[in-house]
Amino acid sequence: MRKYNKETLTAFADNPAAVKAYSNAGYRQEGVLRQAGFRHGEFKDKVTMAALATEWCFNSKG
Repeated sequence: MRKYNKETLTAFADNPAAVKAYSNAGYRQEGVLRQAGFRHGEFKDKVTMAALATEWCFNSKG
C-alpha cells in the first residue's frame, strides 16, 4: 500500500539548473505561478513540478 500519491515542489523559473535537475529526477512541470516568489528585491515566477507515485519505477512493486 502506498503512503503517498504525489510529491510536489516549486523552483524559481529563472533557475534553469534547478528545473533541469528536478526534471532529471522524474518531476514534470505542471505550471507557472506568476510572481509567486520574492528574491533580490523583485517578484519572480515559480515553476510548479510534481512526480506521481505511479510514474516512479521503484513503486511498481507496491
